[in-house]
Amino acid sequence: MADEAVTPVTLTINTVSGDVITTGAGGVTIDAGNTAVIDFKGETRATFITLYAASAATVTILQGDEPPSESAGLGDVAAQTIPAGDCLVLALMAGQFVHGDSTYAGKVRISVASNDVVLSAFRLPRSN
Repeated sequence: MADEAVTPVTLTINTVSGDVITTGAGGVTIDAGNTAVIDFKGETRATFITLYAASAATVTILQGDEPPSESAGLGDVAAQTIPAGDCLVLALMAGQFVHGDSTYAGKVRISVASNDVVLSAFRLPRSN
């Protein structure tokens, strides 16, 4: 298992500021068995992930640490299935999934169990 970095696109309210690619082009391919690590450091109002799978895939959003995630005790969001050829949008609650340890501080981790997934990440900062 390896970590694969994904840099989120910062969105701006009331402005076209990010492409959502439904065929997987433009995202980061996360190989089956690896973990996407998305850096959401900073004040973030909302986070969105797009997941595209050419073949049906399964992902798990790993719980964060408390602190900083006050709702980390709710656990992982397990076994989300992405149908073959489909692109799904996932809105994440930062208060459940952000890690606080020295290795993953300010980051969200998504484990890919089966088949590759193309992932894009978007953040809406509080200052907008």
